[in-house]
Amino acid sequence: MHQRLLFILPLLLLSFGSFAQFEKGNKLLGGTLNYSSSTFNPGLPGQISKTNSLNISPILGVFVSDRTLVGLVFDALSYNSENSYNGQESSYESNRFGFGPFVRRYFPVREWVAFYGQADLGYSAGKTKQTYSNSPNQNYERSLNVFHIGTSLGLAFFPTNWMSIDLSMNPLSFSHTVDKNEVGSSFADQRINSFNFNLSTDAFFIGAHFFLNKK
Repeated sequence: MHQRLLFILPLLLLSFGSFAQFEKGNKLLGGTLNYSSSTFNPGLPGQISKTNSLNISPILGVFVSDRTLVGLVFDALSYNSENSYNGQESSYESNRFGFGPFVRRYFPVREWVAFYGQADLGYSAGKTKQTYSNSPNQNYERSLNVFHIGTSLGLAFFPTNWMSIDLSMNPLSFSHTVDKNEVGSSFADQRINSFNFNLSTDAFFIGAHFFLNKK
């Protein structure tokens, strides 16, 4: 058993060193995408709810050492919900844009697949808007400023040596949100701290990355 382990270990180390994509000085361009849509109908007349969410996160980075990438990630989030209840229609919209630094470490398994872990910091700003079709005096708008710490786990597949197709998830995150009234809201300004452990569909992303060789 010990001899087998001693034989496998050098092969693993060799595979780690054979990925030219992850060499120091190389650059990476790409991003991830998450989209979700749902409709809830309780089966009661005049009641229905529809939601749509889109999150796009472009990134650019450089390998500061073999398999270690640092860079900037940008984040654009759009969410909307439409509800109907006994003839009263309402809608809620939220849009944010942000950016921040990240660090990522790759762990190659084979020439065509690798795992990675990532940590990132971010700041985003945006607005929310609530409207009521039959009660316009209740409509309001609020501003959002969000400070974010997040983690990602990913699996990268390499159809070519210069491109990866990724599946990733963001299981753990912490955010501090400053929520301020802009127009019409009767709610006071709020400061909210949130720790999230999320394994729902909005925590999973698909992405593509392009590796630019320093040579």
